[in-house]
Amino acid sequence: MNKKISLGVAISLIIVSIAVSFSATMAFAQKTYNKLIPSLSERLDRRYALDEIEEIINSNFFSNDKVNTQILNEKIANGYIQGLEEENCRYLTPREYADYQNSVEGRINGIGIITNKNAADGTMTVMNVAPGSPADREGMARGDVIASIENEKLTPDNYDILAPKLQSTTLKSVTLSYVRDKQTKTVSVLIGYDLRSVTFDSYGHIGHIKIRSFNKTTPEQLKSAIKELKSKNVNFLIFDVRGTREGTIEYAAKTADVLVPVATEGTMAIATARDRDGNVHSTFPSDSDEINLPMAVLVDDGTSGGAELFAVSLRDFKRAPIVGEKTAGNNTMQELFKLKTGGALLITVAEVTPYLSPAYNGGIIPDMEVEMPPEQKRNLDNLDKDNDPQLMAVINNYTIAEEDQ
Repeated sequence: MNKKISLGVAISLIIVSIAVSFSATMAFAQKTYNKLIPSLSERLDRRYALDEIEEIINSNFFSNDKVNTQILNEKIANGYIQGLEEENCRYLTPREYADYQNSVEGRINGIGIITNKNAADGTMTVMNVAPGSPADREGMARGDVIASIENEKLTPDNYDILAPKLQSTTLKSVTLSYVRDKQTKTVSVLIGYDLRSVTFDSYGHIGHIKIRSFNKTTPEQLKSAIKELKSKNVNFLIFDVRGTREGTIEYAAKTADVLVPVATEGTMAIATARDRDGNVHSTFPSDSDEINLPMAVLVDDGTSGGAELFAVSLRDFKRAPIVGEKTAGNNTMQELFKLKTGGALLITVAEVTPYLSPAYNGGIIPDMEVEMPPEQKRNLDNLDKDNDPQLMAVINNYTIAEEDQ
C-alpha cells in the first residue's frame, strides 16, 4: 500500500539531506585543505598576533617614522627562527649568507692562520700558519700571541668584535700586533687566503690530523696531509675532531670516503638522510678508494653533526676505534633556502643514519672513554702532546697494540 507524505515532511527530508551532504562535503574539504595548508589555525594565530603588534606600533610608537624596515624585517625573520628553538636553524642576512656560502666552499678570505682564544686575557695564540699564506709571508709562526687588531688591544670583552676582522671580506689588509719571545711586532697583513680546515703534526711514526670543519676543500686537504705524512714514514694516523661542529653532512661523508672502502652492507652508503615523513632525502655513497693504515679518531662533547658522522663512519667501516668522550648527539642535516630579500634560512630538513650504526642523536659512546679536565679542554689547541690525556691514550694503547701484532 502506497503511503503519502506531507509537503512539510518532504521539505524537511530534503533539508536534512542537503545538510548531511553539506557536512560531508565540508568535512572532506577541511581534510583536503589541511593537507594543502598544514597547521592553518596556528599560522593564522601567528599572523593575527603580528598584525596586532604592528597595529599598536603604527598607532602609538613615538619614533615610528624612524623605523628601518629592512632591519625590522630581519629581526622578525630571526625571531621566527629563534622561536623554533632548534640551535641548528639560523636566519642569515645577505652578508651572512654570502659568508656562509664562502665557508662551505672553503673560501674564507682570512690571512691564513688558525688561532685559539686565551680565555684569561682575550688574546689569541697562533696554532697554525698555512704555507704561502699572507701571515706566512709576514713571518708569523705557531706560538705567536696576537695582542691587538687594528691598533686595539684584545680583551675578553671585545674579542668577538675584533677577531672576525682577521676573516673580513671588506678590508684589503688588517694591522695586528703579536708577541714572540717577549718581543712585540706589528705587521699589516693582506686578507685573501682560503680556509685551512685540516692541519697536522707527526710524532715519530704517528700522524696527528686535526679536522676543524667539513667543507668542499676538506677531502683534498686531507689527502694532501696523508700524502705528506706518509712521506715522513708515518704508519699510524690519529684523526682529531674534538670540538668540531662546522661544515656539512655532505662534505663530512666525502671526507670519510677518502679513508673507507666501498659500502657493501647496511644502508649500502656512508649515510642516508630521511625527511620528516621517512622518505629518503639524500644518500652519500662511497667509492673503492681507501687508506690502508691503522688509525683512531678522537672525539669529545663538542664533536657534533658532520664530525660525528665522520667518526662513526670510520668505526662502522672497521677503520678506527673512537677515543675520548661521548659526542653531542646531532644527527640532523640542514639545507639552505635563499630568500627574496637576499638573505637565507638554514633549517633542519632530515635526520642522518650512518652506514651500520643506529642514528647518533643520543651521542656516540667511544670505544675507549677518556675524560679531559675542564682547564685542559679550554686550552686544547695549546696543549702539547704529553699534556693531552686523550691523545696520549691513543698513543699508549692502540699504537702499542699495533706494534705487538
